[in-house]
Amino acid sequence: MWYAIIEKATGRLHSIGTVLADPMPKEYEVKELGESFNQEGLEWDPATRTFVPDHTWTRIYAKLAAEPWAAKLAVADVQRVKDFIYKLLTEPTI
Repeated sequence: MWYAIIEKATGRLHSIGTVLADPMPKEYEVKELGESFNQEGLEWDPATRTFVPDHTWTRIYAKLAAEPWAAKLAVADVQRVKDFIYKLLTEPTI
């Protein structure tokens, strides 16, 4: 079983693993993540205390789209830029 160790006061993710401290320090709470867990493409949301899709590429794309030169790109070029950013952030072999 995989577990998330979360700071009770803040919701900040302290660690992820398959072994728990015994006893668990009182300032932490434990959330079960399942028998197998892959956090690729996910980021921790302290407000909901869950993993959510990583929207890093969306934020980067929004900043690029705000650039004056971006308005001159054709629709197909915009999609290629968006696809490239996504690929950079999700494929570690690039």
